[in-house]
Amino acid sequence: MGTIIQGRNTEDQWVTSYEIQYSIDMINWTTYAGSDDSEMVFPGNVDRSLPVTNLLNNPVDARYVRFVPQSWLGSIAMRVEIAGCNITRIYKATNTQPLINRVRQRQLGFIGHALRLPTEEPLRTYALYVPTHGRRRPGRQKTSYLTYIQNLLGNAEGGPEAITAMATDRRMWRGPAVLPPCPHPFGMESGAIPDNHISASSSHYLRGLEPYRARLNGGDGGAWVAGSNSIGQWLQVDLGEMKRVMGTIIQGRPNIDQRVTSYKLQYSKDRITWTTYAGSDGSEMVFPGNVDRSNPVTNLLNNSVDARYVRFVVQSWYGHIAMRAEIVGCNINCSDPLGMESGAIPDDSITASTVFDIGFEPYYGRINGVAGGGAWLPLYDGIGQWLQVTRPASS
Repeated sequence: MGTIIQGRNTEDQWVTSYEIQYSIDMINWTTYAGSDDSEMVFPGNVDRSLPVTNLLNNPVDARYVRFVPQSWLGSIAMRVEIAGCNITRIYKATNTQPLINRVRQRQLGFIGHALRLPTEEPLRTYALYVPTHGRRRPGRQKTSYLTYIQNLLGNAEGGPEAITAMATDRRMWRGPAVLPPCPHPFGMESGAIPDNHISASSSHYLRGLEPYRARLNGGDGGAWVAGSNSIGQWLQVDLGEMKRVMGTIIQGRPNIDQRVTSYKLQYSKDRITWTTYAGSDGSEMVFPGNVDRSNPVTNLLNNSVDARYVRFVVQSWYGHIAMRAEIVGCNINCSDPLGMESGAIPDDSITASTVFDIGFEPYYGRINGVAGGGAWLPLYDGIGQWLQVTRPASS
């Protein structure tokens, strides 16, 4: 969400302007740009000690961040911090389809998503993001679908070399797989989203079928049931504040075979202007829905969106329009220090284009640091020198 910089602790040397570059793989770099798409030059320090904070108008997701000085006083010298949100990104595997096909061939009764988590390990590590409803067979103990799939696929050809089970909590016999810290469920199931934040285009006249009954894994036969069956009926959730929406999870009505089989997703910041989520070709995306009444179906977005209001817009259904739902994503209103000052970012994760001498290594470029020569200094002054900070792969 932003950066903070200081000059050298012991001398009048500081950076007076800089650019920010960022990357997810340290191969492809992007220079942060303003609203006019021109590379943004941020104002720097006016003395050696006072920190200068620059928040980004449009936050970016990155693992690698570079401070690229454009001008300086005395000499290039920097101490820095990065502010933002700790998130765990989930990337779709490039070879997803063979795994999904294997799942479908075994007719497990749900649509799974094969995902790949960023990893530095030589062995590719995968996570299967699937419902964890119990599966019971005669004479066998109840197990989670995730464990079942793990045992089923193992190291078979066309499957992953390793499947990382996300649902390890023994209490999680129901619901979606346990999510990492971000994305996380926003609160339909937990109740963090209050009843009066859940509305709909229409509701069935019977009690127990109101919009606020549309909570994932809600029991007692409850679900939102539309007043009539027609394309365009919607369930709306007010998240309370702007959030980064990364995906949705839906279920059918628990006690009757009624469910939504496809839907579109609309989102808004103000409930006045609505946008329908679109695919890479620009056409409105229709998401697959449920194939039975109980198993949740998860659809992650290829490109997350920032929104306060989210609508599930029904396109097709079985029996009657009925839905229980959850929304997953990240909080975006945060500007926490990510670890330069605290040391959460280790020394070997801080690098630079060049180094002046012993005592001026990149790891001395920590905000408010007083060790060594009091800052990072490059071997020589010149536009194009940089200080790079690497966040751990799981953040």
